[in-house]
Amino acid sequence: MANYNAYGEVAVHETLAANVSDNVQINFAEDTELTVVNRTGTAEIYFMVTPGVQPPGTPPVVGDERCRVLPAAMDALSEPISSGPYVISLISASIQAYSVEGI
Repeated sequence: MANYNAYGEVAVHETLAANVSDNVQINFAEDTELTVVNRTGTAEIYFMVTPGVQPPGTPPVVGDERCRVLPAAMDALSEPISSGPYVISLISASIQAYSVEGI
């Protein structure tokens, strides 16, 4: 598992290892849109958004019903988000480049 802290940054651009979850912490200064991008697009990326600075008690797994899913395509999902800190936890069955952005 990798942890990335993006406080003071606009985005995190990283690569998931197969079947290993990443946690991205971002503190949004104002209400904005959270966008998660599957940059590789050869496998699905599952992700969950947790308010606060702690990752979920149980990390996500591939196929997790608690997660949103980005399809196996170069694609993105956006959703409105309130200001404050959040942890975005991501996982995929294969190596996938991703971005987590506040736009």
